[in-house]
Amino acid sequence: MADSLTGNVVWLVAGLGVLGLAADRFVKGAALLASRLGVSKVVAGALIIGLGTSAPELVVSVLAVWQGTEGTKLAVGNIVGSNMANLGLVLALLALVWGRFAIPRGTARQAALSLSGVSVFALVAAIGQPSEWIWGALLVLCLAVAMRGVVWLGKGFATQSSETPETVESTAFGAWTLTVLGLVGTVAGAHVVVESSIEIGEELGWTGGFVGFTLVAVGTSLPELVTGAAAARRSQWGLIIGNLLGSNLFNSLGVGAAVFLVHLFKDLGPLDTFIDNWVLLGMVAASLVTLLIMGTKRVSRWEAASMLALYGLVLWRMAAAAIV
Repeated sequence: MADSLTGNVVWLVAGLGVLGLAADRFVKGAALLASRLGVSKVVAGALIIGLGTSAPELVVSVLAVWQGTEGTKLAVGNIVGSNMANLGLVLALLALVWGRFAIPRGTARQAALSLSGVSVFALVAAIGQPSEWIWGALLVLCLAVAMRGVVWLGKGFATQSSETPETVESTAFGAWTLTVLGLVGTVAGAHVVVESSIEIGEELGWTGGFVGFTLVAVGTSLPELVTGAAAARRSQWGLIIGNLLGSNLFNSLGVGAAVFLVHLFKDLGPLDTFIDNWVLLGMVAASLVTLLIMGTKRVSRWEAASMLALYGLVLWRMAAAAIV
């Protein structure tokens, strides 16, 4: 991006500004689409926003693996760190700021599906190879089943949008336009944020998986944070939760499959380890705690604080294990 630390910080701030503007439009369009398509806000959040905001993780991870073995570790660190940041930072911070927000009906089932996807990825990453194509194919198959499951589990929980039908955006064309333009702006802003974050990390002497878990993961999770904040201002709690659960599901299965398959395509050879197993266990634990929380009616501040503490614990383990 820029040749200096100061220049990259400026790009980082600019990228955040683009994210903020685009994400608000993205959330509004997604909420309108959910109403017009007759699906629940949780399903819309998982399929439309969750997949969309996971695009930065996909692009960054594929590009990282393409650069070599160290890039594969950065990519896996990005997936694990993004999953942790979505729950331990984004969900926790939104709950701490906005207080006890309501959990829509049917959310626990989506959380269980997300936990399943995260657990499959954690198991594959812990086992490692013998054959990346087998694990990649397994993750692709699981993703296809999971996407069908998201729709099936969301049936019967459709909710109406609060938008007035007289607005231009309430037409089908207007809703899709708003969503697509918002998504493009969100991904573009995220790209700037991620690129500047990587270069800032290099300036500070951070390398490998630790950069992936921290700067890159937090950078690629910013779309979830900003879209979550935009949704919270509109009291679209289903979109927030569906976004985070869907993003973690796609990160684990979709981005995970891409990492394994590109690693095989580049013939980078076997790795001794992808990431510390305790960090993987922490990621699964965060998804399990989220499932337990989704079984209640509201997300309380103490529950949010416990998620934030779990994120800090996993971050400490990541640093202590020296997977950098």
